Amino acid sequence: MLFQARTSPTGTLVLGLEVGDGITITDALGGVFVIDEQIIDIASALYYYELEVTLDSGFRLTYLTGTWQILQDVAR
Repeated sequence: MLFQARTSPTGTLVLGLEVGDGITITDALGGVFVIDEQIIDIASALYYYELEVTLDSGFRLTYLTGTWQILQDVAR
């Protein structure tokens, strides 16, 4: 399982997570996983993300894809 966030669909990688490094599978048969608690320090911007799963056969499937808007905190 691999999660990536980029500045554009083919742009610079700003966040990469995988099983054992930011992602924990809690129920493999049920397809349940969690993104581990962490501090993500990236600039406010619009990012493009994708979650990809590799099956035992080696076949890769993209399960989630979209955009992720990070906003600057305005309350000080």
